[in-house]
Amino acid sequence: VGFNAEDLAKIMAVSYAPLRRKLQKLVGLPPAKYLRAVRVQVARELLEQGTCNSLIEVAFRVGFDSPYYFAEIFEQQVVKNVTDYL
Repeated sequence: VGFNAEDLAKIMAVSYAPLRRKLQKLVGLPPAKYLRAVRVQVARELLEQGTCNSLIEVAFRVGFDSPYYFAEIFEQQVVKNVTDYL
């Protein structure tokens, strides 16, 4: 299992509840959704640079377990199909 919200809380030296409140206040997202948004942004950068050659490769590289779920989330956030970058 990859990096998750609880891991972020440990790194920030706070418990999950204060981390959730702070992120909600700063960026309007709970920790899990914030991390997902960051993963999608990193994936977009990798695709734009041509670093990854397949949907599966980029999904696993940024921490998604399912390429299908990654493609769905990517399209929702970027409003562009991930295959348009390949």
